[in-house]
Amino acid sequence: MSAVKGRKVRGSAGEPVVLLQGRVIPAARDAAREAADELGISIAAYLEALVLADAEQRMVRPQAPYVQEVLPVSA
Repeated sequence: MSAVKGRKVRGSAGEPVVLLQGRVIPAARDAAREAADELGISIAAYLEALVLADAEQRMVRPQAPYVQEVLPVSA
């Protein structure tokens, strides 16, 4: 049973889940709730997706290609 009427029950696909807690200002909580409502998912699912997307962007982005500088050779 979902916590909010009309939302789908989130399946964990057999993966274990753990508790993640934090304190935020009410405006941040309200923003997360509104975004989750628009997507039709729970706040927990929204925060999970947000954290994973942020981690991927910050840690898995490709590095800039190495460019060898050409120096003039004097004889």
